[in-house]
Amino acid sequence: MDKEKFEEIAAQKETLKRIVENGIKFSINRSIKTRQKGLLGFLRPKIITQITEEYTIQQPTLGVLDRCSKVWLEFKLSELEGLEESKAMDAGYELAHRHAKDMALVLAMMVVGEAYFCDTEWGEKEIERLTDLFYHSIKPSQVFDLSLFISTASGLVDFVNSMRLMQMSDTTAPTNRIDEWSE
Repeated sequence: MDKEKFEEIAAQKETLKRIVENGIKFSINRSIKTRQKGLLGFLRPKIITQITEEYTIQQPTLGVLDRCSKVWLEFKLSELEGLEESKAMDAGYELAHRHAKDMALVLAMMVVGEAYFCDTEWGEKEIERLTDLFYHSIKPSQVFDLSLFISTASGLVDFVNSMRLMQMSDTTAPTNRIDEWSE
């Protein structure tokens, strides 16, 4: 590999590392109804106000990765393979119906992150609230972009490679060393 190609790959890796460390921010616009101010505010019609809430997804810890993986394991996309186009669309609609709430749940778990483990009762309520909010607010194109970041930030490939490395070192380590020391 030539030096320029190596430097380009190193720069890409450094940029990716910086992006993953900083996390990704996204915002949601939603409408809320509020009562008008004043003494007779409860008699007047409610005012619809637009608010913007900003959320951040950080690189997950092993605990968060474990919780999200439990949901990811339930996704079954193999049903789309080998279907003709009209049946694939029907299967796609069925999968969207079945897993839309799961995608919102994963996003909520990633946003809450490690704070869930600090106060589990609060974490469960917050995940439930965010799941409902994301389910009704996030568009499919946003889900794709966020999923792409989550996939990169979760470091699942690195985690699996770490497991392989641990397994490899376990199988290549000499087993009779402890016996030699005890003599």
